[in-house]
Amino acid sequence: MTKIDLNKLSYAELEELQKNAQKAMLEAKNRDLDAVIEAAKDKAKILGVSWDDVVKKLMAAPAKGTAEVKYRHPEDPSLTWAGRGRKPVWLTKELSAGKALKDFSV
Repeated sequence: MTKIDLNKLSYAELEELQKNAQKAMLEAKNRDLDAVIEAAKDKAKILGVSWDDVVKKLMAAPAKGTAEVKYRHPEDPSLTWAGRGRKPVWLTKELSAGKALKDFSV
């Protein structure tokens, strides 16, 4: 790998280098992903599993880190909270109005 003395480059040259590096990184990531996909296809073939079935299984898998809803607004069911992180504004307003957290439990 070629070593570049960044201290000798102008601001414009550093910007160009950064832009080129980001482009190269994206291309390298895509090459790596393509290699992973090809390896997975080969493994599926060895195991006698269709690639379409693999993709369907991956698409059907629930997202990791998705927490179950624990609290829901009684008048607007689209407003929910899983009990993680900051309380949503709608819930904070309701609690300030004197309602209890248990009033919103699912």
